Amino acid sequence: MRNLMQNDLFTLDSGYLPLEHGIPYLREEDIILKEIEKLFIVEIPDEYKYELECFGFVIRKESLLDGHTALSFLKNLEIDNPEELLKEAIEETVRLFLSDLNKGLTRFNGYLFGIDKILSTRFGEQERVRIEIRFYKTDYFTYRVFAYIFQKLREDEKLFKISKISDLNLYRPFLSSFGLGCFVIIDRGNGDEVLIGHRSNSVVVDKGKLHFSMNEAFSMNDRDGYGNPSFSWCMFRGLEEELGVSPLFKKYISQYEFLDLGMDIDRFEMGITSFVRIELDATFTYQNLLELYSIAKDKELETGIIESIKMKDIDHYIKENYNNFSAGCRATLKALSARYKAGYFPMEEKNTL
Repeated sequence: MRNLMQNDLFTLDSGYLPLEHGIPYLREEDIILKEIEKLFIVEIPDEYKYELECFGFVIRKESLLDGHTALSFLKNLEIDNPEELLKEAIEETVRLFLSDLNKGLTRFNGYLFGIDKILSTRFGEQERVRIEIRFYKTDYFTYRVFAYIFQKLREDEKLFKISKISDLNLYRPFLSSFGLGCFVIIDRGNGDEVLIGHRSNSVVVDKGKLHFSMNEAFSMNDRDGYGNPSFSWCMFRGLEEELGVSPLFKKYISQYEFLDLGMDIDRFEMGITSFVRIELDATFTYQNLLELYSIAKDKELETGIIESIKMKDIDHYIKENYNNFSAGCRATLKALSARYKAGYFPMEEKNTL
């Protein structure tokens, strides 16, 4: 995407655009998440509904975002032939879903959080970062339709110019998913190590790439005890589903922090990064952690294997495997290493369970 501005924080890093850094961390109390009463759905054409429903794929009726259909959003972008582009995107998305489902792959049309608005401010003497994200409700089919449209439009010089966070608010239908990437840090007695995942061939994107220890889509299920959207609940759900670290083992998690807000510009998808520190000892060893991973619910769906890399060796590891990384993991792993070299591990103030 040639139009993303390259100044200050908004500097491209081989496919990743940082939007906000926590220095050293984004405090959980400074991340405000709000679900608003808006629903945006691209409807599946009637001629495909029956076949998809035979696979248990959920079908939903069209729903407008602030009175706008998918087509009206495209028309507002002043692109050529918006009707043809939308029709093509819907039909190709259906085709890909049916192809995957017929191969026996898991594909379901769950609800997702789409981003309606992002606000970022500084406050206090230390100018701490405060982020507010307001989410509308959408679904996986809608997300995939607009992901396809983005790929068709990404080289248009008039579109997707991002020089500040508020610019993202112009492209709400394209921001129909949000991800959380997490690095797991351990110490087996020889200093801190970070777990690196090798992306499974069953995933839709970044197949076979080196990736986060855990990466989850922020979903409607990720809510705290009061029913509010929560990144920490998403993080712990992901640890259980992808690494097998269930609530029974949360006592071994001594710290967790949120790091950076950014965007994978190859897909125009936003996310936040985090890390958790898992304490190993005689009762919970690295081998125990690998055994939990081997029986994790979504192991085959997300990562094929995991490996541990010493924190002090991260820069060299990235250099040696540069093109094997997913863009988001590579850029944010660099940011994690920068914090490590700056002396931010360990911290006196911790988010603890």
